Amino acid sequence: MEDFEKKLEDAGEQLGLLMEGASTDIKAKLFAILQEINKFVDESQKNGQQFEVTSLFAAAIIATPQLSDEMKLAAKTYIQADYEYVQALAETFSDAVFQIPPSSEG
Repeated sequence: MEDFEKKLEDAGEQLGLLMEGASTDIKAKLFAILQEINKFVDESQKNGQQFEVTSLFAAAIIATPQLSDEMKLAAKTYIQADYEYVQALAETFSDAVFQIPPSSEG
């Protein structure tokens, strides 16, 4: 489990370094993207939907033509690491979830 967590942290750090080193114009574009994602998430939460902001942000980076291939690859790596981490969590907790007895309340 720690390997998956470390991989996710490393991917996030790499993406962060690329964003930090980006030009002022690219940083402005990234900030605008993040604002739009935050608005979307806020509205979705009002409707009872939950989203993970960081992965949405990474997906938006991949979909933005003005951003470098290197940043897009780092975003893809982050999403893959996040997926693997969530899968590892699911496997870790699946046995415990299946062992919970059904509620006797009707």
